[in-house]
Amino acid sequence: SSSSSCFVQRKRIVMSLFRVREFWSCKAAVEESVDINSLLVADITNSGGQANIIIGDISGTLRIYEINQKNYNPTSDLLLEEKLPPILQLGCDSFKKGRDDVQLIVLHPRLLSIYEAKTEKQGVSLKKMFNVKLERTSANFVSGKFGNSETSIVCVQSMDGALMFFNQSHSGFERFIPDFLVPGPLAYVPHTDTIVTANSQWNVCGYKFLVITSSDTKKDKEQQKETGKRITSDWNCNIGEEVLQIQTIPLHTSSSSSSSDILASATTTTTTT
Repeated sequence: SSSSSCFVQRKRIVMSLFRVREFWSCKAAVEESVDINSLLVADITNSGGQANIIIGDISGTLRIYEINQKNYNPTSDLLLEEKLPPILQLGCDSFKKGRDDVQLIVLHPRLLSIYEAKTEKQGVSLKKMFNVKLERTSANFVSGKFGNSETSIVCVQSMDGALMFFNQSHSGFERFIPDFLVPGPLAYVPHTDTIVTANSQWNVCGYKFLVITSSDTKKDKEQQKETGKRITSDWNCNIGEEVLQIQTIPLHTSSSSSSSDILASATTTTTTT
């Protein structure tokens, strides 16, 4: 709601009696070619075992790792290395009705791809489930069962402030974010069916999916510009600086928990709402 509480916490240095020692590491990509959306940790093969480390960089190289021992061994730890178009973000979600297994989401500048990862004798293979060509240049995405849908829906944010929704390979609709200057991070809160982002006024804003779907966007065919009603936020919280990442954190360990915190990380502050 509009009265949502907002707490800002400054970073502080905490002394510890314990030391952190390196257990496993490898050079996965050039530093300039990756960002906060280039890394994914998930059991992408649905093997029920340990999670995989998936890395995709702007050059289009996708790598899937599995930690089998203390030190990196490329023969056993590197399960897949494949060349794709430039990769902007990685994610995973379930796109099969009645199934809990997850599939790999890969966002390219003008393409959204969903893959199914299968374990092979000598690593992992990818099977493409579907592709969606994007009419706008993409920035990032968030996925979830918006509106209590049976399968996951992907919401892609474009570089010009549009939220584009895709159900499987079908394009649904798009809406525009108010007070837009540059793309902000995205997150989804399932129990309130809310998409959370940050705008150019340094506000973290929550948009209910029901409000998004009911908003109307009209197109001026002569000028080829989007006009009309834009979505309005259900609540907002001013951070006071640029927000770098937004995460939703369950307040309880139970999977049936219906409450969560929203953690917004900025340059010098961490905020929970």
